[in-house]
Amino acid sequence: FRTPLLWIVAPLSIIGCVILFISLDIASQLVFFVWAAIGLVFYFLYGYRQSHVARGVVEVVSDPNLQPEVAERD
Repeated sequence: FRTPLLWIVAPLSIIGCVILFISLDIASQLVFFVWAAIGLVFYFLYGYRQSHVARGVVEVVSDPNLQPEVAERD
């Protein structure tokens, strides 16, 4: 889909979200940042442990059905 007047709608949406966030009480804002920090810790720990690059794992797919077909020219 396409957003009409993207250069106007996107900044106004960001400003609206910031205004809504600022209008929350301090306790709600702190809860948001605590849960965001917990989520980031889990995200990076999981990514660090499951990273194929860090473990040196190389996966090669040799399925012939996934290979592109050569187009014939007329």
